[in-house]
Amino acid sequence: MPVQYGGKRGWIRSRTIINGKEKNKKIIGVLENYDEQKEKEAEIEHHLKNINKIQKASQRDFLTGVYNREGLIQNIEKALKEDKNKQGVDAFFILDLDHFKEINDFLGHGTGDQVLQNTAKILDQCFRKEDIVGRLGGDEFVLLIRRIDRIEAVHRMAKKLNESLCNTYEKDGQRIQISASIGIALGQAETESFEKADEALYEVKREQKNGYKIYEGQSRV
Repeated sequence: MPVQYGGKRGWIRSRTIINGKEKNKKIIGVLENYDEQKEKEAEIEHHLKNINKIQKASQRDFLTGVYNREGLIQNIEKALKEDKNKQGVDAFFILDLDHFKEINDFLGHGTGDQVLQNTAKILDQCFRKEDIVGRLGGDEFVLLIRRIDRIEAVHRMAKKLNESLCNTYEKDGQRIQISASIGIALGQAETESFEKADEALYEVKREQKNGYKIYEGQSRV
């Protein structure tokens, strides 16, 4: 039962003992400090929250705030397991910025960082919360668009990205236009889909840049 002692709160944990011959009842009690217990529980909870924050932070790219390589791998694996028996198909997008090297070389790495941050912001705004956005490194980004039921939706998303990421950056009279090349693959086999999306990206970079391509043979969902 709860008690107060010395201005502090506590609990008495009690047990009744009956003497068999005399049938006398004795009560043995243990006084527990309620405030100290709660303080310990709060410390543990705070510690667990800090661990969770550190784990989440370790999955984020420090420059752009989207998932880093480790975060991408873990969250894509989790998403693919969740989507395995659900309707629709997942789409892998690998996105590479065109002329990014020129941005760094002629406009400076500060402008290059700004381009990467703007790109990540656009990607976050273009897709749903359940979709996954991350940066592999350099100017290469990966997206997992989940549970798509029509191929037209893939084309629409890719076109929207190409339009949104086409921007001009200027510094000291020099102007460079940034655009994006996108390779896309459909499926729920992570490694295979990455490879197919990468092949499609290579074709876009080789042929035209500032466009997208769905892996050959994947013309419908």
